[in-house]
Amino acid sequence: MKKICFDVDDVLLSSQNVLLSFLEKEYNKKLTTEDVTHWMFYHENYPKIVEYFKKQEFYTNNKPIDGMDEVLKFALDNFKEVYFVTSSHPDIIDIKNKTLKKYYGDIQGYEKIQIHHVGLKTDDNDLDHSKAALCQEGILIDDALHNIKETLSTKKTKTIIVDFNYGWNQEKIEDDINCFRAKKPIDIIDILKKIN
Repeated sequence: MKKICFDVDDVLLSSQNVLLSFLEKEYNKKLTTEDVTHWMFYHENYPKIVEYFKKQEFYTNNKPIDGMDEVLKFALDNFKEVYFVTSSHPDIIDIKNKTLKKYYGDIQGYEKIQIHHVGLKTDDNDLDHSKAALCQEGILIDDALHNIKETLSTKKTKTIIVDFNYGWNQEKIEDDINCFRAKKPIDIIDILKKIN
């Protein structure tokens, strides 16, 4: 396979510590990532967080996930096309791009990465692509099972579920043929060596 696509939130950048700190401050709730048991958990239980997602301070407080720089280096050395595919509110696209560059921009070949902000369409942008469409005939690395399932339905893409102790993606859908699960960044490299 020539193409590899990385989700950003909770794959390259750790947003969970920022979100959990926000919950503790705004709602006086102390939770862990294991407590977040499904994808819409925050939206359903803590509505203020939806607005926080749109604030620039949210992304300025995100940090890189330890070890993902090595995964990205491996991808840049072994794949012709490397993409970041991420859902982004239009108000935070610029800061998200800057945060990615801040933490990963020194990696050789970073300038070749194509960044696609998907799923949101406004008058100012045309972000109606899906991750499945962009990653066809490649490999998608994502933490969200709904993106993984949609991508697998194309039958032309392999997927890696990023499961760094995330409670929202525990449903077992991996088959170790087209869908794999990584518990830590080094697992991603091992899987990529096996399937590429």
